[in-house]
Amino acid sequence: MQCGGGPIVAMHPGDMVCIAPNQKHWHGASPWTSVRLIALQKEHDSKCVDWLNPVADEQYYARPSLDI
Repeated sequence: MQCGGGPIVAMHPGDMVCIAPNQKHWHGASPWTSVRLIALQKEHDSKCVDWLNPVADEQYYARPSLDI
């Protein structure tokens, strides 16, 4: 997962990640990994979430260098 252009953070089974309201972020699988997650969000101004643009293929298929 990654918030607002910050460092990419690897998620592991059992991890809990909290994202601040209105924080642009992404989370998900890659061609080399899978992910299952439970997302909880509070309704704000009659909306639960604003979906942004999908990740471009170049970003999705780029292997990040992670210290995990």
